[in-house]
Amino acid sequence: MEPSDVKKDSVILAHARTEEQRRVMAGIQERDECPFCPGNLPEGNQVIRTTDHWFLMPNMWPYENTRTHLVAVYIKHVEQLEDIPPVEWSDLFQLLRWAEHEFKIESGAIGIRFGDPRLNRATVRHIH
Repeated sequence: MEPSDVKKDSVILAHARTEEQRRVMAGIQERDECPFCPGNLPEGNQVIRTTDHWFLMPNMWPYENTRTHLVAVYIKHVEQLEDIPPVEWSDLFQLLRWAEHEFKIESGAIGIRFGDPRLNRATVRHIH
């Protein structure tokens, strides 16, 4: 199936890793809202730090064997890297440097999900 043939849902239930995540995301889908847009964060998801362009929160459903699993989300609803001005990327790295020190992260990995979630296995159609 080509990405253009896919309905643009804000969440992709098939990519949920747990039944609880699927249930929460089904509610989001029913309300037809983006869970990463301001004012729409699911109950229990708490923003721990914000910059002018990004916010940081713990992942509600962290990957197995992770001590600290954080999600950085661009404040505006965009889906492609090209939609973020270069100067606003520096905010993301300030946020990540803060997290590295705050959570005493000695080693880690950073991934950015963008574009069609059916291709990148994201659960939310919002750059993060």
